[in-house]
Amino acid sequence: MQWLRLTSERRPCLLSAVLSPCTISLPGLTLTAGRQTILHLMNRAEAQTMAFDPPKPSSRAWIDVGAAQHLPPGTMQRYESEGQRILIANVDGTPFAVDDTCTHEDASLYMGALQGDKVKCPLHGSRFCLRDGRALDEPAEIDLACYPARFQNGRVEIVLARRLD
Repeated sequence: MQWLRLTSERRPCLLSAVLSPCTISLPGLTLTAGRQTILHLMNRAEAQTMAFDPPKPSSRAWIDVGAAQHLPPGTMQRYESEGQRILIANVDGTPFAVDDTCTHEDASLYMGALQGDKVKCPLHGSRFCLRDGRALDEPAEIDLACYPARFQNGRVEIVLARRLD
């Protein structure tokens, strides 16, 4: 797989998925979500998304997941491999990797908002610290799993083994 940019041909399908609660796993997301939420999701769909390059083995179990130039400061991308979804964010030049799924209602945090070193869930507003995975706001009470991440030779690398902090 390569880095992908959503094309205009794909946008109607994404909008359909956003507006139809039976086609996505975001419980409670309906047309009543409000214009701002729908526009936010549409803007996220138009933003560049990352279908990272296939993992390449490297030293110390680091996995090369894509070019660093596609993860500028203040952005986040999602990496998916064998059913595991990881959110990778660049906070002021430092990469962080956490589980992409909110621990409260299974929403994708990638569809949420990056606020400094925190990510806000798009469904109920729970926030998580990207530095340590802590759940900061209810309704989420369970922390996210964190993964080592780094920029190395112009690439983004992560380790999928959970940290033992």
